[in-house]
Formats: sequence, structure tokens, C-alpha cells
Amino acid sequence: MTLVLAALALTGGCGGEAPPATAPGPPPSSAAALAEPKAGDCFDKPMRTTLAPPAKVDCAQEHQSEIAAVGTLTGVSSGTPPQPNDPSLAAADADCRTKTAAFLGTPLGRHGATLEIGLPADRDWQSGRRWYACEAVVVDAAPGRAAFATTRGTLAGGRTPLPQHCFNLAKAGTTAGMTETPCTGRHAAEYMGAVRAGFAAPVPADDETWKPYAAACRDEVADQMGVTAQAVDDKWGYDGYRSQELHGYGVTVTQCYFVLWQGRTMTGSVAGTRGNGVPLSNAR
Repeated sequence: MTLVLAALALTGGCGGEAPPATAPGPPPSSAAALAEPKAGDCFDKPMRTTLAPPAKVDCAQEHQSEIAAVGTLTGVSSGTPPQPNDPSLAAADADCRTKTAAFLGTPLGRHGATLEIGLPADRDWQSGRRWYACEAVVVDAAPGRAAFATTRGTLAGGRTPLPQHCFNLAKAGTTAGMTETPCTGRHAAEYMGAVRAGFAAPVPADDETWKPYAAACRDEVADQMGVTAQAVDDKWGYDGYRSQELHGYGVTVTQCYFVLWQGRTMTGSVAGTRGNGVPLSNAR
């Protein structure tokens, strides 16, 4: 599958409607105060996704956000917290990518584990607080369900491994309507993760803006398999689903899947196989 074909495929799962040119923005910050978080804290919701301050919870309980690190913004003078794509957050994003991956003990995006940058609420911001929180979050594996997944147990250092998710195709040649099935059984697709396309990447609206997502998805599949990107293009397939709901919160990812297109199936995960025992499935 060439990059161009991949870009065409990554439209919401092979044939979905084109995404809108703009993503929904985050809800306004609450006026209520939120104590400055600390690394290791867990919250029921990510900070940008709720009108009320998220509730701090025991990490053993259901939660959607875990703090990987906390830093301080500098050179920011706006009267309200910056939007997720504001250039003033570029350095924080780079810092959070490195520290969140180190916190997770795995490359960012694997099995859906990625990040959001949390900021103080309006009232705290206006009083001079300038912290930012690197929030480890997990993007759900269900195709097209661009939502944060709930986990139990700390994600730090892989102590709570995220599950693998595999799928059967409803029809050869498309991931539309595919259904989840245990990875130990026969399946044709596997969720590889929530693949990032770079800080403040645009919401994909056409073939051109899909290209960085397609390339990132293919490269993630190749890296996890232990093969070259060219081998993925030549021998196997992949697909992705837009996550436009998350873009407004600064989570610029696509849900990425390894796919056997031509009615082929396999058992187990493709990760670490170097392609050995994986049926060939050329691009459609």
C-alpha cells in the first residue's frame, strides 16, 4: 500500500465520510480551583474534557488520566489558558512526549497510550499559576470510537499492561464494521495504537492532510512488527480512523490497525514477529 493509497484509506475506516475541516473545541475551563497535580496522581477524567474539575481518585480505581510529570510554562502572558494548538505549548508538548513515554515505559501510542496536556482552570490561571500536567491517557480501541478509555491500576512502567485488541473483518477489503475477537483466535486485524502526527497537526480534512497520519500509522506497524516501512507497504496492510473528537483537546492521533485485507487470517499478535508466520496481504 502506497502512502497515497493509505491516505485515501484513512478517512474514517475505508470509505467513511470526509471529516469536517475543523474539530470541536474543548469545553470552557471551570472557574473552580484544582490543586496542582503531582506525578503519579490519577483523575477520573482528563483535565480539558470536563466542565468541572476532574476528581482525584485512587489509581486502583477506574480512571482516565494519570499524571506522568508536571512542568512550568514560561513566556505565556495570555489572560486565559492557551488552546491546545497554541505555539506557546510546543515546548511543553515536546517535554511531555519524552516524559510520558518514560513514565509508561513504552513508546508513546502503543496500545492506545498517549498524552494530553492539562492546564490550570481559568481562575487559577488568572491568579498566576502556570503549571502544565503531562497526562497519560488511553484511546479506546473500538474503530471510530475516538474516546478515552478507562483503566484500573497505574500505567507507570507497564505495571498495568494494556490489553491487545484484535478484530475480524465483516467483509474482505474493508475494516468497516469489523468486530473485536480474542487475539488468540483467528483474526484479520489488530489495534496497534493511537498514533500521533506531530504537535498541533491539522484535523485531517483531505488526502493531503491525511498523509502525515498515514505515514505515522504505517511506521508504527513496521516498528512493532520489526520490519521496514517498505515491507509493510509491499506485503501487508494497515488502516486508521480519525479521532476528530480528541483534536479539540490537543490529542492529535489516529487509531491505527494492522490489517490482512484479502480474506486472510492469523492467530496471535504481529508485534515482534519480523513478519515471520504473518500471511501476506498486498494492498487492495
